[in-house]
Formats: sequence, structure tokens, C-alpha cells
Amino acid sequence: MSSLKIIALAIALILSQYLAPWWSFTIACTLIGFFSSFGKWKTFFLGAGLLFLVWMTQYLYVELRTGSNIGEQAAGMMHLPGKYILYAASSFFFALIAGLSALLGYFLTVQLPQKIAN
Repeated sequence: MSSLKIIALAIALILSQYLAPWWSFTIACTLIGFFSSFGKWKTFFLGAGLLFLVWMTQYLYVELRTGSNIGEQAAGMMHLPGKYILYAASSFFFALIAGLSALLGYFLTVQLPQKIAN
């Protein structure tokens, strides 16, 4: 898979976050898995890594742009030492979901031709 294709998929993932509900990343990651030409593990880590980077970037962008302390307050309610741990933990959790969605797309490419042939 070329780097241009990965960049296009990352842009589609970012746009899905701004134009659709928060859970729309699963659809975008399923499409990433469907159109990628990697194996199982690379597809999983591609979807998970892209989403982790997108969400951490969004958290930090909103934090720096607004100057809000809502992250610090939420981390305090959960007894976490800092807001960045909260950001990383939530990004990791959603990255797991994104990786599984990308894996679903990969397995669709494996199973659909077999089902159509039968």
C-alpha cells in the first residue's frame, strides 16, 4: 500500500470525525481494512495506529485552542494523575475498537470472494 493511500485513508478518518457522529470511525476503519493490501496484523495496527494518532491530535488541539481545564477535571474525577493519561487511555481504548473494525474489513475481503464463488 502506498503512502498516498494511507494519507487518503487518514484524511477520510479525520473527516468522518468532523462530519459524522463519534462512532463513525468504525465505518472508516472497516473501509481501511477492506481496501488495504496488508496481512491481518498490519491491517489491525494500521487502523489502530491511525485512530490513536487522530484522536490524540484532536485532544491536544482542542486543549491548546480552548484553554479548557475539562480534561483535568475529568481526570480528577477518575483519580488519574493527569489529563494526558486520560487522553492516552481513551485514545488507546478507541484504537482497539478501530483495529478490530479494520480487521473486520480485512476479513470481509477474505470471505466475500469465497461466498460469492460458492
